[in-house]
Amino acid sequence: MTQAYKDALLAAVRRRPRSFGLPFSLWTLQRLVDYLAEQTGIRVSDETVRRALKHAGMCSAAPNIRSAVRTRIMR
Repeated sequence: MTQAYKDALLAAVRRRPRSFGLPFSLWTLQRLVDYLAEQTGIRVSDETVRRALKHAGMCSAAPNIRSAVRTRIMR
């Protein structure tokens, strides 16, 4: 996973999917994997994305990624 991919991942989770023109309101790990594969040309596993989010201090165990980001920002 490149630094550019990590930057794109964090930028994506800080915004709602609909702001990118996607047909859903909440991120899941698989949706992030698919979106970032389209944007970067790099496909990683959902586990790799989960670990990257954890390393960045975001918990993907919440019902949706957006909730995890909101919780992190509010701390």
